Amino acid sequence: MGARVLVVEDDATLQRAFVDFLGDEGYVCRAVGNVADARAALAAGDTEVVILDLALDRESGETLLKLLSSSTGPVVIAMSASPSLRTIAERYGVAFVPKPFSLSLLEEVLRGAVRQSASRTRAAP
Repeated sequence: MGARVLVVEDDATLQRAFVDFLGDEGYVCRAVGNVADARAALAAGDTEVVILDLALDRESGETLLKLLSSSTGPVVIAMSASPSLRTIAERYGVAFVPKPFSLSLLEEVLRGAVRQSASRTRAAP
């Protein structure tokens, strides 16, 4: 079974594209459109990587990024069409992928995040 990935993206078309592509690549992928639904999905505790749009409609993705950065939870990949949001990703020490991007670039960054998640799991007491 592939790594478990949560996509937090408010654009339904992009959600479908990510889920379809990542599923085809062997990942177990779930998508939500806002921070509240992401928190609920993360409560299960089985997510290894979160792909997070920093520019969500209702609430900033930074809210979720702040929560995740203070835990030993999943590895985060931040994305946005706004290059100025790269500084937020840098502040929290997470990978940033500027939109638009190729799905192959996303998969490459995701492979690195999965490796990072696996090393965190091995290092946990």
